[in-house]
Amino acid sequence: MLFLFGLLISLFCGLLIFGIFVDYNRLIRLVYLIGSLVSLKLVLFITFFILGFDYFIGFFVSGINFKLDLLRVSLEYNLNGLSMLLVLLTIFLWVICVLVAWSVKYYFNYLQVILALINFLLVQVFLVSDFLFFYIFFEALLLPMVVLIGV
Repeated sequence: MLFLFGLLISLFCGLLIFGIFVDYNRLIRLVYLIGSLVSLKLVLFITFFILGFDYFIGFFVSGINFKLDLLRVSLEYNLNGLSMLLVLLTIFLWVICVLVAWSVKYYFNYLQVILALINFLLVQVFLVSDFLFFYIFFEALLLPMVVLIGV
């Protein structure tokens, strides 16, 4: 489970770095579309094959807990039916945003970086089980949202 979650995080981080440093618009459009579809497929795989459909429908309170220790900071994630529904909705809406923004002519790579960052932070908000990190990720989510609305 931790391997698949790490794969999803590395996909988001790779897309962020790729969108910042590459300036070829057709390649960026294709990579972001493929990346969003791969992340949707990964979340669907986690939801229906690892958690199981019975687990997904029936158990919204208890879930799978796993811990990620990075640089003396311990992040605890809770993966239950409700959080997976919200993550699935987030990834699905990201795919729709990539498809809708396909016709944007100016600053497409910055738009995709902001959308990927918003998506990454929303997934973190929905999966983290500590209130302090929930607050940190939620407040970090507001900055790219303001940039997306204001610019």
